[in-house]
Amino acid sequence: AIEAYRKAIESKPDESAPWLGLGKVYYDSNQIQDAIQACRQAIEVNPQDASGWFILGQVYDKAKRNTDAIDAYEHATKVKPDFVEAWDNLGCAYSTAGRNAEALSALQQAVKVDATYANAWYNLGCEHEHANRIEKAITCFQEAIRLRPRDTRVMKCLGADYLRMGRLPEAVEILERAVKIQPKYPAAWHGLGVAYSTSG
Repeated sequence: AIEAYRKAIESKPDESAPWLGLGKVYYDSNQIQDAIQACRQAIEVNPQDASGWFILGQVYDKAKRNTDAIDAYEHATKVKPDFVEAWDNLGCAYSTAGRNAEALSALQQAVKVDATYANAWYNLGCEHEHANRIEKAITCFQEAIRLRPRDTRVMKCLGADYLRMGRLPEAVEILERAVKIQPKYPAAWHGLGVAYSTSG
């Protein structure tokens, strides 16, 4: 694949797509520095390519370069304000940096841009949870599950929040669903055990 993209770049050096393709291949094979260079080249060719900024952000995320990831995702959302995945990733990057108000704002923008994007609802729920806004977290997790009914990761979080709020029957119901879908999920089984023991 690398050779194919190199040939495409030779024939059309002024197009960003081959550079981005090359960046993705490097990213997938953990050649992070090469991926950064390829994505940077794509952006140099076309600074208005939101995908280039987004993929660069993902590469920086993988390299644990949070400040650079934030910068790349911010560029992606400026170039393409309706880029839900970029808003979602930006929110997560802000959260990692401890910039919680900005994380909340970015994740709210993500669900405003596309209310059907379950991952943004999940991440928004996590952000509310970290701030101890449990009822708001529950609402977000419920929406994520409505959109993605078999997502056991969200079910586990929702079950834990139901437990925090003393809503035991709901906790048992959602956690039983989670372990039925994914029988080897220790965190869901743990939550279910707590729910059973609490409800007597």
